[in-house]
Parts: sequence; structure tokens; C-alpha cells
Amino acid sequence: ADITVTMKGAPPEPCDGATFDLHLKTDDFGEETSWQIKDNANNIVLQGGNYGANAQYYISECIPAQVCTFTISDAWGDGFCCKYGKGSRRNL
Repeated sequence: ADITVTMKGAPPEPCDGATFDLHLKTDDFGEETSWQIKDNANNIVLQGGNYGANAQYYISECIPAQVCTFTISDAWGDGFCCKYGKGSRRNL
């Protein structure tokens, strides 16, 4: 299967916080994958979703320089690897 690679965002130079880098590879149901980053006050500071099937995304954004929580979800609840494609994620 063909794989699409998409770049999403770029942190401003210089970044006044911390740089968040994510390499996301979706499975056959990329539209089920979403993620978010919340700051220590539980406010969403960055989020993504509605991705294409079997695609790769490289996300690079500036986020607050504080403790944050990263959550990735699969709407159907079956994960994004391996029965329906080989999805993965890696924070760089």
C-alpha cells in the first residue's frame, strides 16, 4: 500500500517553551486516531486527529515548558496496530 507522508506545523524559532515532536503512522482506520497534550492545569494546549489511513505524519510544535500529559486514543478501542494495519507512534 502507498504511504502518504505529511508535515504538520513547525515550531517558531526560537521556541519559548519546549518542542514537541511526534512521528505518527496510522493503520487502516486513521480517522479513529486522535491525540492531545494537556498542561498541568488540565487545559488542552495541542491536539490532532482525523488522519488518513496508512499515512505517516511528522508533527513539530512549540508547547509550554512545563509538565504536560500526552494522550493518544483510538476511537474504536482496538488500538492502531496490528490487526488492521501497522500503525505506531514515536515521540522524538
